[in-house]
Amino acid sequence: MEMKVASTHSSETAPPRWIIVAHPDRPGFLDELAWRYRQAPWVEVLADRRRGERRRQQELRGADLRLRERRGVQGDPTRMPAYRLVRQGEGFAVYEATGSAPARCEECGAAVTFEMPRSGEPPARLDVRVVHELISPNSQRARHAVELLLSGPGGRQLLASRIHARTRDVA
Repeated sequence: MEMKVASTHSSETAPPRWIIVAHPDRPGFLDELAWRYRQAPWVEVLADRRRGERRRQQELRGADLRLRERRGVQGDPTRMPAYRLVRQGEGFAVYEATGSAPARCEECGAAVTFEMPRSGEPPARLDVRVVHELISPNSQRARHAVELLLSGPGGRQLLASRIHARTRDVA
């Protein structure tokens, strides 16, 4: 089996994998987080601008009946949310994307998706390598795998993994 390694990580307008929401009660913490993840397009740092609990019990009055949820999934309660809470710390909350992550094979140009391993800490460095493997020496058919290396601040390795990738069908 011949194996060629193509290295790629492109944001390709993909939404961030991790979102960190900083609470307003810690001045300067938002700036610190934004600086820490400034070179990580897979992490977005946001300020929590909410004031109090949004979904307080309200007295139902005549024409002001609010029978439906204003936010969230409309019409299909079984649909998985785009992000899930993975960690809550002092002054921040970390949300992680629930869907598959995209990548591209430099060898054949195939768009692939893979399940990103769950991590409660967004990586400061994310290396994604798409591996192009020919199924047999005489075949042009290939399969793909993704090699991941997630590192934290200061270069501490959080995870190293090799994951099966699915080739996305192009319509």
